[in-house]
Amino acid sequence: MIRAVLFDLEGPIASITEDKLALGLAEKQAAFLAEMELQTDPKRLYRETLDILQDIELKSAKDDPKANTVLFFWQSLLRKHYAVREEKIALAMAKKTIDAVIAISRPHSDVLPALKLLRDSGVKLAVIDPMEKEYISSYLAAHRLDKFFDVSVSGSEVTLVYPAPDLLAHAANLLGIPAGQCLTVSNKPECLEGARKAGMATCWVERGRNEFLRGKADFQHKNLERLAELVKAE
Repeated sequence: MIRAVLFDLEGPIASITEDKLALGLAEKQAAFLAEMELQTDPKRLYRETLDILQDIELKSAKDDPKANTVLFFWQSLLRKHYAVREEKIALAMAKKTIDAVIAISRPHSDVLPALKLLRDSGVKLAVIDPMEKEYISSYLAAHRLDKFFDVSVSGSEVTLVYPAPDLLAHAANLLGIPAGQCLTVSNKPECLEGARKAGMATCWVERGRNEFLRGKADFQHKNLERLAELVKAE
């Protein structure tokens, strides 16, 4: 019996990809950097942004949960390419970047109906993401999804590497539901593997990538509404 569903924020809920994020952020960052009188070529900035996003992903994979924060991104960009080390500038840019990411990555169209179905069925809901708690809270509030979730867990906040089994188990503990009665929804192999190791059921949701995961999760769905209907029917 499924009593709780844990959603990976990026992919199942937020319609964002690394390339789309880099393009959107590069445009915003050009304006931010201009405010500091730091000029850059837009194409170069896009390449730098993509490089840093990939570097962040690599550092996270090497057990560095703080690497997934927006502040780490700006520290990397400013220090590496502009020799700027003043912390308050990085903090200001981090806040603006969070606002930009929220605007870029709107929820998929099936998210709201699915969350309503799940809440109506009495299932507890959690959302997990490697970025700061501020980003998760701001994203959910901006898109009016915050009322559906009982718990949000930031990998950087609890210093547990996303998506380690311990991080997912931590979310289950906050919900007060045994791991064996939780379902984790993602389209990332590392998140599904983490959930499996934590003793949770897994669901792969199709979001235009990672087709090779089809058949490697306990459930596979193209639409979250269909998943919600099945969970509700249990």
